[in-house]
Amino acid sequence: LFDRIYVTSLPGERGASCDVLYESLISIGYDEKNIIRFENVEDAFEIAILELPKYAELVVFGSFLTVEAVMKLVSKDNYFQNYEE
Repeated sequence: LFDRIYVTSLPGERGASCDVLYESLISIGYDEKNIIRFENVEDAFEIAILELPKYAELVVFGSFLTVEAVMKLVSKDNYFQNYEE
């Protein structure tokens, strides 16, 4: 379904660690070489953007905390100019 998955830890008692998410994905058949772990959403998103092939799509999902963190990043003025050719 996805070529690469970037998992991240979330804070708080309801948040899972990136290691738990990683193990869950392995247990359902994802290849470990296609799962990359991060301790925070911001780092995961920034690396995903850097590694994203031209014209590829990036899907962000998870809790509202995950989506909110990414929305804050992309709402900054000129955010994507740093990643243009």
